[in-house]
Amino acid sequence: LAGLFSVLKPSVVRVGLGMGLDARAIATGFFVSRDGLVVTAGHVVSDLERQGRGSELSIKLASGALVRALIVRIDKARDLALLKAAATIGDEARPLALSDATVAPGAAVIALGMSASQEWVSTSGTVTAVNVSLPEFGSDLIEVRMKIEGGFSGAPVVDPTQRVVGVVAYGRPD
Repeated sequence: LAGLFSVLKPSVVRVGLGMGLDARAIATGFFVSRDGLVVTAGHVVSDLERQGRGSELSIKLASGALVRALIVRIDKARDLALLKAAATIGDEARPLALSDATVAPGAAVIALGMSASQEWVSTSGTVTAVNVSLPEFGSDLIEVRMKIEGGFSGAPVVDPTQRVVGVVAYGRPD
């Protein structure tokens, strides 16, 4: 799985609030298309949209460049948000796997995300359950046991074949 981290990194971004040196990191996201569409967790941007601050989002690329991003759509039932970044990406975009690309309990997965103290933190874990339902996030969820930190919301969860099979929504300390 270690080789996947370097393959995944160009598509993973830090989602922030504001531009410049004072930009505050709020989540992780990843490019799902070459033309700048980025997926992140919906809960991290929905409050900003309600406050009229959706135009203050920034995306930090793997190159270190900081670009503006706008909220395109929020799907509260699935806790996903689609952003449009003022940047494009090559073949490194990571589209979400289709429904026929499900994972099974016991499958190895990795995530690459942003923590409060470090950017592009890698972690690995195991799928523990599928078709999980939670009142906050709906159904058809995947439960994964892996160590994550604050800021991982929106990080892609990838299987060994490089398919994005999930998006980090939330974690529990245990």
